[in-house]
Amino acid sequence: MKICNACGKPRQGGIWIGTAMLCFCCAGDYLLRDVPEDLMAATNHKALDEGVSARELVLKALHTYLA
Repeated sequence: MKICNACGKPRQGGIWIGTAMLCFCCAGDYLLRDVPEDLMAATNHKALDEGVSARELVLKALHTYLA
């Protein structure tokens, strides 16, 4: 059985990020490494409110910040 490198739970499918194999649940948390848990939770909540992915929300914020 294959194990997610982030959460340690058995996984079916998943994606590679570098040399780590992550389940789909954990893959979203690895958009950026070492993001504080409360900030990631706020990001996910805001993304859900806006109907976009966390990735799309962060990219939008970066684009706005850098413009």
